[in-house]
Amino acid sequence: MFHLILHLGEGACAQLTSSIYSHSIRVLACEGCGAPLEVAMAGGVVSCQYCGSANQLVQRDETRDIAEAEQAQTSTLSESERLEQLRRQENQPLPPPENLKHLLLGHELDPARMDDAQQEWLATRTRLLGGGGTTVAEKLFNLTRLLAPRVDGQQERAILESAVETLPDARHRQVLRARLAHKAVLWGDLEAARSWLRPCNPRSTDLMMDSAYRLAAAAVATAEGQPSQVLNLLGDHAGEVPTADVGYDEAVLFRVNAIEKSYGAELATQTFQHLLARNLTMLVRLQKAAEHNAELKLCAESWPDLQKRAWGMIDHKLRSRGKISLGWIVVPGLLAALFLAATTAALFLGGPGRGGMMAAAGTPGVVALFIFIVTLNRCRIGKLMATRGVLSVARVISSQPRLLTGKSSSSMGQDLVLLIEGPQGPLWAKPTLHRETPPPLGPYPCLYDPEAPTNLYDPSSPGGRLYMDFDGVELVSDLAAE
Repeated sequence: MFHLILHLGEGACAQLTSSIYSHSIRVLACEGCGAPLEVAMAGGVVSCQYCGSANQLVQRDETRDIAEAEQAQTSTLSESERLEQLRRQENQPLPPPENLKHLLLGHELDPARMDDAQQEWLATRTRLLGGGGTTVAEKLFNLTRLLAPRVDGQQERAILESAVETLPDARHRQVLRARLAHKAVLWGDLEAARSWLRPCNPRSTDLMMDSAYRLAAAAVATAEGQPSQVLNLLGDHAGEVPTADVGYDEAVLFRVNAIEKSYGAELATQTFQHLLARNLTMLVRLQKAAEHNAELKLCAESWPDLQKRAWGMIDHKLRSRGKISLGWIVVPGLLAALFLAATTAALFLGGPGRGGMMAAAGTPGVVALFIFIVTLNRCRIGKLMATRGVLSVARVISSQPRLLTGKSSSSMGQDLVLLIEGPQGPLWAKPTLHRETPPPLGPYPCLYDPEAPTNLYDPSSPGGRLYMDFDGVELVSDLAAE
């Protein structure tokens, strides 16, 4: 487990406290225990005050990356050609790294495996320092991106800077430097943010590198009060500038914030409404992006009210699904009573044709009775969920294709594993979706009963069912809880 102990030079403590992401100091993770250590720019041997490990460090050297970044600005490649190259890389989501799947919950780090992830990060960094190849470098990069957001500011800075100085690939270094710049903005240190961005290539033809740079530069421009510069970087509307999946939600917020500052809250609200109408999962995603950038108070005049109204509408929609017209209860009940009474009369009165009369009246009577019972159950669950249902969020952790066979036909479906964010911990569900292609990962709003935490209910369906919407395809399926 990483330790939050700093090895500080004279006078450095106050400096680090005021600006954890200052570029003028150097903070690396101890090679033995992972504790953040402030070290000299020139390197040397530094002993960790926590574990006693002697860290042999080289000089910080950004000259090569700075030179390449400056040279990139003189490239003869036109901006339209560069954007076209970037656009061809869109819509290619990165799969979870195979060598890290044991640490993941879906595409994110499993909170229960934090200690394991920290130890693996240290071991992977040591392997790379000892001459590990491309696979080891890729693993350290992915581990850093997964682990850094899960630790506090000092530790995050040490992990990011250590990885930047260790990784041999310029692509990896740029993505992580851009993250350092973004974090510096959130700490109010714009000078540091600009310094972290200086070695970054502003005209890369790699989509992940370009998107990372644009987002960090947009954060700087936002903090400087330059909305026009933000729109130059991110585009006036979605799709104008190619954007990698990683950081997409934050880019949306920075763009809409610039629209709000430039053109007013009404246009910003309309932009949000357009986004949410096309993809409801954006509601939760943008909410998290706003929380990650809370210091900048993005879209302060449009997002809070819109978010509140959107969740209110979703909550009302889900709770209203259990409402059933009285006719759906009365009519099947009366029909069941009528047909069953006729069946009983035929049984006791006897006479020729008694069997035929019983069959003619009994079969529709049983069907009507079944409909009556199912409808009553729907009403019961609807009333339960309307009064005590809790609005939450479900995510698709995995999706496996399966052939679904029926009496006369077969089709492809998806066996899903869903993770629901319950107040007492995660809830698991395993529904089957009748759809050939896997759904997006989400997250999706849902409703569940806190007094029966192993069950999720769809108020419009019989008990133990779930309702969500995957790109317009409704899922109403029995759940198997673990």
